[in-house]
This record gives sequence, C-alpha cells and structure tokens, in this order.
Amino acid sequence: MQFLLVDAARVPGEELDPGAVEATSGALRSKASTIRDLGADYVSAWQTIGEHYEAPEAPQLLGSMNPVRDEAELVATDTHRVCDHLDDHATTLRTLVDKRKALIAEIEDFRRRVAAETDGLGGVIADIGISLTLPPHLMTENDALQHRLDALGGAITEAEEECAARIRAVDAPAAPGWAGQFADAVSAGAGQIADTLGWGDSDEIERFTDSFLNDLLNGSPNLLLPGGLALAGLAGGAGLGQGGGTGQQVFNDWLRGLENGIKDGQQWIDDAVSDFGAWWMDRVETIGDDWANVGDASVEWWNAVEPGSTARVTEVSASTLRWLGAVSGALGTTAVGGTIAFNQFDDGNPWASTINDDVSQEFDGSGTPQLAVPRGLDGLARGMVDAYDAGTAVGGAVVRVTTIDGPDGPKVVVTVPGTDFSFLGWSPLASPNLPNDLTGNLVTAGGGQSTMTDAVRMAMEQADIPEGADVLMIGHSQGGMTTAKLTSDPDFVEQFNVTDVITLGSPIDSDSIDPGVNVLEIKHDSDTVAKLDLGDARLTGMGSPEKSQNHTIVTLDDPSHFLDGYNNHIEDKYLESIQDTHDADLAAAEQRLRDSGFLLEADGTGVDDRVSGQDIQVGRTD
Repeated sequence: MQFLLVDAARVPGEELDPGAVEATSGALRSKASTIRDLGADYVSAWQTIGEHYEAPEAPQLLGSMNPVRDEAELVATDTHRVCDHLDDHATTLRTLVDKRKALIAEIEDFRRRVAAETDGLGGVIADIGISLTLPPHLMTENDALQHRLDALGGAITEAEEECAARIRAVDAPAAPGWAGQFADAVSAGAGQIADTLGWGDSDEIERFTDSFLNDLLNGSPNLLLPGGLALAGLAGGAGLGQGGGTGQQVFNDWLRGLENGIKDGQQWIDDAVSDFGAWWMDRVETIGDDWANVGDASVEWWNAVEPGSTARVTEVSASTLRWLGAVSGALGTTAVGGTIAFNQFDDGNPWASTINDDVSQEFDGSGTPQLAVPRGLDGLARGMVDAYDAGTAVGGAVVRVTTIDGPDGPKVVVTVPGTDFSFLGWSPLASPNLPNDLTGNLVTAGGGQSTMTDAVRMAMEQADIPEGADVLMIGHSQGGMTTAKLTSDPDFVEQFNVTDVITLGSPIDSDSIDPGVNVLEIKHDSDTVAKLDLGDARLTGMGSPEKSQNHTIVTLDDPSHFLDGYNNHIEDKYLESIQDTHDADLAAAEQRLRDSGFLLEADGTGVDDRVSGQDIQVGRTD
C-alpha cells in the first residue's frame, strides 16, 4: 500500500505573528484616542468665537459643530471595538502557534522512529515520504498526525474568518460611513451658520465643503478607517474568510493599511480644522476691515465737528457723507457674512511704482502720451492732459514728473491729475488702482490725509528728482487739492524744495499753503467744483481765508454756458482757455515761471534734449 508520509514542512501557520497583531492593535487604540481628542478640540476651537460673539442665536451657532465631536467619538469607539477583536484574534493565534509547535515536534519524532524501524530503507523512506511496507501501528500514527495537520489549517482559516466577521459587524450596513457623517456634519454646521446669521448662500457653502471634504470622500486610497469604517468591504477585498488560502499575510498588510488610514484621517482633521478656520477668519477679517474703516471715518468726522473748533462747512459735509457711506458698506459686508467686501469709502494704504523712466517727446506708438515741452502755461496744462491720458492707458492714476536742465540748475514739474472720470472714479466702492476717486475726494475735502496725497509723496520720493532742484507742482481738481494739502506742510516743502504751485479748478480756499510757496490758482468763473469749499465757510459764519502776497487767483471766462458743469471743469477746457486768454495776471505769472527756469523759450519748437520725463503710477491697497 502506498501513502504520503506526514511532513513537518507542510504544517500551516508559519507566518502567524500574534505579537505583530497585538502591536498593531495598540497603535490603533492610540490613534483612535487621538481622533477622539481632535474632534473635541475642533468643537472647542469653534466655540471660542463665543468670546467675541453675543446674540440671541449664539447658542445655536456655537452648537452647530457638535456633530463633528460626536462623529469623532463614534470613529474612536468603533476603532476600539476593532482593536478588541484584534486582541482576541491574537490570543487565538497564540494558542494555534503553540499547537503548531507541538505538532511539528511530534511529526519530527515520528519520522525519526519510521527511519529506525524500516532497516536499510528507512533513510530513503524518511526522505521521500513514501513506504510500501510500514507496520500497521506506524500507519495508524501517521494518519492521526496528518489529521491533526489538516485540522490545524482549518482552525487557522476559521480564526481568520471569525475575526473578519466580527470586524464586519462593527461597520453594520445600517451605520453610515464616518467620513460621510463627518463631511455632512461640517457641511450642515456651515449651512446652519449661514442660515442663523442670514448670510451666505448654498453655492458658496458647497464650494467651501467641496474644497476639502471631497479630498476625504474621493481622495487617498489609504484613507481606510476614517473613509467609513468600510471594514466589511476591506476584509472581503483582502481575502479574509473568502477561501483565499490562509490570508494571514494579506491580513497583516490590511492592518498596516488600516493604520495608515488612521494617520491620513488624523491629518485630514488637522487640515479640515485649519481650512475651516482660515475660511472663517477670512470673513471675520473682511468684516473687521470694513468696521475699521468706519472707525477711521468717525475720527475724521469728529475732527471736523469737534466742539470748540471753527468747523468748516465743506469738511463737515464731506466727512459726514464718508461716515454714512462707510457705515452702510460695513453693514452690507456684515449682512453677507464677509463674502463680499464693499469697502465703501475705505481709503486703504498708498503705493507707487515707476512705469516709465524715460517718457519720449515724440509719439512712439506705445499708448503713452508724448512728453510735452513746457514753453508756456499752456505747455504745463498740456502736461496735465497727458497725465490723465497716461493713467487711462494703464487703467489707473499716473503722476508725471518732468525735469528741465537749465543754466541755473535743474527744475522739476510734478503733474498730479484729478478725479478719474470713469465709473470707478465716482463709485463709493474704493478702487485699488484709483486713489484719485470719490473716496479720495471726500477724505481730502473732509480735512483728512488721503491715500492719494500720501501716494503722490511716495511717487516724488521714487522719482529721480535732482538734489537741490526747484520743484513746481501742478494739479487739476482733486490733484490741486492734493498739491495744496502737501504744500501746507512746511516739512514737505523743505524736503522737496517746492517753490511753486499751480491749481486748475481746485477748491483750496480752506488750505493754508506755506507762505514761501508761490501759488497760481486758475479757475473758470462758473466752475462749481472750484467753489465747493464755499469760500472757507464755517458753521459759525463765513471764514476769512488768509492768502499770502504771492498767492495769485486768475478767473477765466467759462468755455461753455454757466450750467455746463462738465465743460467748465474738465482739464481739456482749461488748456484751451489758457491758450486763448490774454489775461494780464496770467501773462505776468507765466513770465515769472520762465524767469525761474520752469518754462523754456516761447519760440522754441520740436524735441528739446534739456527736457526728460518719468511716469509713476500710484494706487491704494485695502
């Protein structure tokens, strides 16, 4: 009779490692506790807004993230249940390992006895495992050992199937995945916040949740446990209890994947808290910025109406209008939860940047207006028109700095445009590229230091103004208000050696320009903008603006009828009026400027190498 001799090498379970299973279980327990703590910390961090937010809906708002803590507790509890089953499995494996060792020892002893009892063929029979004439008692013992070997394999498979079944039971079909619950909790919490406060919309909430929740739901393949405690599917997919051999190595690989999933889940919670905090803080910052603007407007208004002061009508009116606009903008920003920053009359902070350090005197096709050679007052007015056009070309505001190299040293002309005539220029929403807008007007007219004023100073600091050069500043409308505000500061006048100021259609009656500066104030008879300061009228009566002896006012005939406010004010019409006038005071002022070196010979033509120019864009940041 031929049969297979039992062999110790065929005993199953060589890969069994109960110690590794216990170590993995311990690591999972630690990480589950970490997730529980993270969920609690998430809610605690959220509820800190209660320190700064008080309202009837506050309890509901603060409790909107409680489900996050609850779901973290759920995943921690379920993970601990999984670890309990793993510990039980490790205990079972230890018993099986002991049985395996005992069986191997008995088989090896049996084979030695077989070799001894088969005389000369024993060694061959023991090696090849085949016998034709074994005694009956050895055959019986061989059958018993083979049966125990097969039973051990069945016990190992059964242990794996039982552990897999218990793990599947943790994630019963009735219980939705934790990842989905966590995502739903955060999304529902965000939606509840929006509904409670009456701001935000479903589209934005969806965009917010998609930005990081989809990473959880559709992201890393290692996001196993927090990906829904999908242990049933994972166990089945790994071959546990599915007849795929012993499955022990696959099982260990699966455990390592589960641990990696916990790590990914922990990192996701960290990122989610950070992302949501950033999302929330961006909106809080936006709202806070608008209310800070209300504070700035309030200070300006108080300075204008401060009791005991001789309040000017224009300053009170402009600062009041700005304050009302700032308040309405802040209320609007708050109403939409900071998703839109209205920034009404928010003057922001200045910036300046040189965009052309060598403006050509000839048309070069670049879109930049050519540099006008100043041979008369009309040349200076032409430079004003060009400054506006240069700003239009870049979609912003441009200060043009012209340098004339004369026999008595360099002279510099700084040309400052007025309010931009586009829609943005007259919108209450402050524009980043247009500090010369309605906001800048109200701040300056209200007696404050506008961003446009500071930006012009920055532009002059950036410009290559030769040391010791005399400086003439010319401004139209708001530009004239800006130059008057700057030259009312003796330190500014000294820093840049400003000797002359020319304004076109600018309300500057309330400014106290340094008496050492020569002022030429040009305005059309019916230019309403030039009269907005109401002759320095005060709330307590008419003011008495003090003008220095070197302050010349020239009133020109209107280019249009007295009701045509637009044509009586725009810079082009001031250029035409200066070209057409024969006013004696204007002629005398022109000659003085020529004698001072700011104007070249009137009979000159063409390009003049003594003249160079720079264009510097100015703007504001929020």
